[in-house]
This record gives sequence, C-alpha cells and structure tokens, in this order.
Amino acid sequence: MVTRRVRTTRTTTATRSRRKPGGLAKAATLLPLAIGLAANMNTSGVKRPQVTPAAIVGQTCTLPFDAIKQSHSIDTSCPAGGTATSSAQAAQNEAKNNFCASGAPANLTFDHFPQLQRAAENAGIPFGNDANLPPDRSVLHDLLPLSGSQKVGEGSVVRFAAFVMDAHYSNVSKGESVNCKHSGIENNDIHIVLGQNAVPLGQKPTPEQECASVTAEMSPHFRPDAWTPNNLNGNNAHMYRFTGQLFFDAAHKPCVGGTGPNPKRIAIWEIHPVYAVDIFVATANNCTAGNDANWVPLDQFVGGEPPTTETRLKPLERDWVMFGASVQAHN
Repeated sequence: MVTRRVRTTRTTTATRSRRKPGGLAKAATLLPLAIGLAANMNTSGVKRPQVTPAAIVGQTCTLPFDAIKQSHSIDTSCPAGGTATSSAQAAQNEAKNNFCASGAPANLTFDHFPQLQRAAENAGIPFGNDANLPPDRSVLHDLLPLSGSQKVGEGSVVRFAAFVMDAHYSNVSKGESVNCKHSGIENNDIHIVLGQNAVPLGQKPTPEQECASVTAEMSPHFRPDAWTPNNLNGNNAHMYRFTGQLFFDAAHKPCVGGTGPNPKRIAIWEIHPVYAVDIFVATANNCTAGNDANWVPLDQFVGGEPPTTETRLKPLERDWVMFGASVQAHN
C-alpha cells in the first residue's frame, strides 16, 4: 500500500517578499545600457566590437514553476550564456537555460530518444565534445515527426514518465560553463538517470542500465526547495513524470553497443531544463505521461522545507541590475 503524503508547500517569508527597487537601483539598471551605447559609437570610422547586455536567466517569461521557485545567488551572478569560450558554446548554454519553451507538451517514450539520436546523426549535426558543437541550433528544431503533424526537436516541450534510477548534483567541484564555473551543489545541475525499471533504494544502476537510460537535468536557477536528489532517490519506488524542454547535449556522446563514456545514456537528447516533476501515487505504477490521473507534484508530495545546504535570497523585481556585457565582434 502506498502512503500518500500530500502537504501544502511552505515557503519562507524572505523568499516570498518583494521590494521595489528605488531610484538608485533603476539608475544602475540603465547604466550598463548607456555604457554599451557609448562603446558602440563610432566617431573615427573604425569598426569596433558591439557591446550587448548579458541576458539574465528567467527574465523574458514567467517561469514554468513560478509558484514554487526559490532565488539563489547564481540567478543574478551568471547570465544565460554562462562563461562560454565560443559562439557555439554560448548558444548551447542559452539553450540549456531556456525556461520559456511553450505549447502543449508532447508525450515521449523511451523509443523516441534513439529515434531522435538517429535523426540528428542523419542530418549531419555535429556533436561529441565542446569543440564540435552545432554552429546553428535551428537545425535541431522539429527534427522528429510524431503522430499526425506533430514534430519535436530542441525547444519542444515534452513529458516523459520513468523511474529515477539515480539523481545527484553534478560538476560540484569545478562547475561547468553554463553555470559560470561556480562550484558547489547550489550552483550546479541535478543530473537524473531515468530508466524503465526501478533500482533498489540505496543501489546505483549498472553501466548497462545507464546505457539504456534517458537524462533529465534540473537547473540551479530558481530551483525549488523540494527538487533535491534525496527526494528523488528516496521515493524511487514510484514512477515520475518530467516535463521540460527537449535539448540536444552536443558536448557528449551516446552509448553504442551497450557501452559509452560518462554520462552514459541511450541518446544525448535530454529533458533540460526540467519545468515540472510529478510523482505517481497509485498502488500500481500503471501510468502514462499523457494521463493526469494520480500524478501529484513532487513538492506537494514531500512538502517544501528548505534544504539546510542552500541559502535563500530575497528576489528583486524584473528590472534587476544587469551584471555584465558580452562582446561580439563584427566583421
């Protein structure tokens, strides 16, 4: 018998409070723009790099999980492009930080991910490492036809039901480019290994199981309190449903013939970033992604107590002070 523990999410007062920035904050917001315009003025006829404000993650739309979001230091210290060293890597980082994909979610199964992988390879889309990223990511859109006229590709909103075989914070020692190389669990993704069968609590999946898995990633930006590896791993007898953006992680390679480099998975297509996560509460795990019966949001299932390992910030309004500028040279 499955015990259902549905509680209302509690949120700290500091998290929910809002304060409107005063004149100094608004002036500071306009200052980088003025500097950028001045830097782009060409009075000598010499071509100069164009300075554009760094994009702030989550500022161009309402977050899919806006009701339970939590503010973290990375939200205002790392732009959408991260610390990219090339235009292709900047585009990939911005895709990883896309919280604004829209439309009715397409329901995917495990079979769709190798199909997506073959479609990308057949289209000649480069992948494999940071030096071999797609220069144009628009070719990844609408790559795989589904039923009727529906197609999916990078930027599509998808839903996927599976068991969590493992969830852990990744790249915590040195960070990664998308998260500005910040270290620590609060500043890095939660990597989630999704399988067709449950793994006993406390055990890790075998390499063979990982090679048949699908990946989901929870971004550190505005990550809700209840979205933790402990909550995901601790309830892994239940099936989960992940909703999010479909993303092509071109910096890696998939498994081939049951073996492959880390992270091992059946395809380098991911649900990244995660927009919502639900847990199935019926006794039998006879669920599908497209049927909403017996799915409960994870935060309601476990409650919303803040983890002691993460800090809480008081978020400002959307006219935050811009925290940097990226330089793009014109030919």
